[in-house]
Amino acid sequence: MSQEMPVHIDPRQTLTLHEHHTVRLHLPPLHMAGVKEPLRIHLDFDAETVWLLIERLQELHRQMRH
Repeated sequence: MSQEMPVHIDPRQTLTLHEHHTVRLHLPPLHMAGVKEPLRIHLDFDAETVWLLIERLQELHRQMRH
């Protein structure tokens, strides 16, 4: 069962340069029933993956505008 939760993020804080060679995506803390501390997720992407994500986001943006 999935449940949608709106997420409000500040891109300047959500995406940061990490150790000068990766971009780190900081997801908002995820509160889960029965878990004392929220789950914190950080994903690191290399330069090539960042470029592929940008291209995909541009494609999706174009689709949203039509």
